[in-house]
Amino acid sequence: MLYTDWKMAFLSGVDPVKWTAENGRGDPDAWGKEDRYSKLLHRVDQDSLFAMDAIVAVKPRAKHLSAFRNNQTRFVEALGVVVRTIRDINREADKTLEDVGGI
Repeated sequence: MLYTDWKMAFLSGVDPVKWTAENGRGDPDAWGKEDRYSKLLHRVDQDSLFAMDAIVAVKPRAKHLSAFRNNQTRFVEALGVVVRTIRDINREADKTLEDVGGI
């Protein structure tokens, strides 16, 4: 659910001019949902993101269902990649917030 939550926050507030590769809005200490999704976008390959979108889709598209049916192993691997990356980003956020006295 974190993936969906982060993605929706990112898409609802996207301003392409303000977003940079790794730092979301350009603030290295930015750890909002939008920033976390931005970090995820730059750490995970597009195929894994496609697979994750298919996994979390409320109403999967035919192309998602076909891809899943034809390559379930890849979907499981993609899920693992995304979950590990989300955990890493959350750990980094926790560490940064601890270091600046936010927690």
